[in-house]
Amino acid sequence: TTQRMKFSDMGDIKSVARRPTTALPAHIKGGTSSRAAVPGVRRDVCMCATLYSSFKSTTEQDKTMSKAVIIEKNGGPEEMKIVDVQVGEPGAGEIRIRHKAIGLNFIDVYQRSGLYALAMPLKLGMEGSGVVEAVGAGVTHLQVGDRAAYAANPPGSYSEVRVMPAKNVCKLPDGISFETGAAMMLKGMTAQYLLKRTLPVEGLVAGDFVLFHAAAGGVGLIACQWAKALGYQLIGTAGSEAKCALA
Repeated sequence: TTQRMKFSDMGDIKSVARRPTTALPAHIKGGTSSRAAVPGVRRDVCMCATLYSSFKSTTEQDKTMSKAVIIEKNGGPEEMKIVDVQVGEPGAGEIRIRHKAIGLNFIDVYQRSGLYALAMPLKLGMEGSGVVEAVGAGVTHLQVGDRAAYAANPPGSYSEVRVMPAKNVCKLPDGISFETGAAMMLKGMTAQYLLKRTLPVEGLVAGDFVLFHAAAGGVGLIACQWAKALGYQLIGTAGSEAKCALA
């Protein structure tokens, strides 16, 4: 099994779950890794652990500054560095969020390595959760103090504080921890489009059979539970006896 790690409170590293993992296709961009398939994710976990251990909390008197992880050129985890960035106030349609946890996903590796070409310098990270600190004009679904989570562009979740489009951020219920919120968003949205948008022409109804590969992966665990709740008959595949037991 691979030890799944999450960054919490920007300095402490917590083990959230221990489970077998499966590398997912590029378009799924899951947040877990297989050592053989995506060694870069494991290397990034180690590198990020080193980087975040040096983070210092931004003071209450200087909320416009933040530590952030950036790269100035494509390459391996060694290209990641911590810098001070000015965050400032959110504009119209934006919010400022102080992270409590962030997600690590394959897309972060693709962007760092250059598989997905983006302009430099590049702030990394596409998934996070935290508390809304400021709200720009026109934002109605979020307010200061709300717990929130997201998995969306633009990159930049490897940071203490950031400003981003409010339309890409949703409220995080009190019953869901920051760590779970940061880990579930991308995989949950993937499961949603698979079950609700990518359907046969005739649709799906309760009682229909669904074959789901990698049922023990991050997306699979969510999608199969969701499909069962919808009344579908599930057939799952996984890569080992242990993964089959988990699925």
